[in-house]
Amino acid sequence: MILATILVVCLGIIGVSVFLSESASQMRAFDTIDETVLAYTPHDAIWIQSNQEMIDQADDESWSGDGSVETPYIISGYSFNQDTQPLRIWNTDLHWIFTGNLVDSDGEDMQCGTWIDNASNGLISGNIFRNRHSGLVFMSVENVNVTDNVIYSNTATGMDFLNTMTNCEVSGNEIYHCSIGGINIPQGAINSTITGNHIYDCGGVGISIAGVTLNCLIQDNTVDRAGSNGMTISLATNSIVSLNTVTNASNDGIQLYGFNMCQAKNNNITQAGGDGLVVSYADESIISLNSIIDCSGIGIDVASSSNITISWNCVEGNVGYAIQLSDSTEYMEVVCNTFVENCDSCQIYDDGVDNVIQLNYYSDWNSPDNDANGIVDNPYLFDGEAENSDPYPLAVLGVIPDIEDPSATPTTPTDPDTIPMNFIVLGIGGASMIVIIMGVLILKRR
Repeated sequence: MILATILVVCLGIIGVSVFLSESASQMRAFDTIDETVLAYTPHDAIWIQSNQEMIDQADDESWSGDGSVETPYIISGYSFNQDTQPLRIWNTDLHWIFTGNLVDSDGEDMQCGTWIDNASNGLISGNIFRNRHSGLVFMSVENVNVTDNVIYSNTATGMDFLNTMTNCEVSGNEIYHCSIGGINIPQGAINSTITGNHIYDCGGVGISIAGVTLNCLIQDNTVDRAGSNGMTISLATNSIVSLNTVTNASNDGIQLYGFNMCQAKNNNITQAGGDGLVVSYADESIISLNSIIDCSGIGIDVASSSNITISWNCVEGNVGYAIQLSDSTEYMEVVCNTFVENCDSCQIYDDGVDNVIQLNYYSDWNSPDNDANGIVDNPYLFDGEAENSDPYPLAVLGVIPDIEDPSATPTTPTDPDTIPMNFIVLGIGGASMIVIIMGVLILKRR
């Protein structure tokens, strides 16, 4: 038994090391592009409104490429300083790349840096967009990627996708000092990825996706000092919000509305001015492995939702409850979480119906355990009209004992699932720990 425990701990430490190494290797240095090493050529605004106009201008200016997927047209090395949109590409499906350009303005009535409308097959990469209205604006685009640009000091947003974006990638961009927000997608996204962007010191929401969010990945973004919410994702289906870091948002850290058959996992939210994670009108989704620390409101605030699994989260040092379940929640599973020093009294509030909350660790309720079975002898009682409780509060942080008799659960859902587990690495207060699962954990779900 001792040897097995040592092996588990060693494997866990190896897992932590690999995780930290991979995380470090994925981090970018978001340094502003050094303009002194770039030789820009001043250029008039480029307005293209058809495939033929793109072909003609490419011939006139000797752009490399032929507009095919193998050799796209390349627009590179220019500086733009017009008050009107410097780059318009409309009604095209040729392949093109806009790279290594400076889009600037010194006027007071400047328009957005780009206006890409009813276009596809474009790449905007490695440019500077600054001193515009919005840095970039897109309408009805497909297969358009926006990567590794520096976008700053715009009076509106870093970038706007004003109609639904489809099969697009927005990745690796540095966006800061934009007055209204970082990335704004008000009409939704389909089969798209928003990954690896660094957004800081912007007014409004750091990343906002409204409309329909279908089959999307929002991952590995960093949002710091947003003027409103760090991230807001609405009407999402089959999408993943993971590995994002949100710090010092003026309002909520991450808001998820209409979050159905989705996952929010491995996100880090600290020092939000409101709640850490807000989940509303959600169903059949998983909220797991998130770290929510030192927020001014509730750690995880859930309303108008059902059949949500909330597990393996660390919720620590928040002013409000660690978790609040409103009267419009039902059939929630809240299991194997760590709740440390949240609220002034009870850490959980449950106003819902048939919510199962068990096998969580509470910093204010870890003894007595007179029979040394890893479970506190008395249940942890919650605030709220549900008059619910955790019948199996954990006595030891990170150790989940085998529960042989689940009959004492406060609700009676049917069709229990038996989930075998070995161990998992959790971050607690910025540190890592090894969670050892002793036996088989029996969870119940209706």
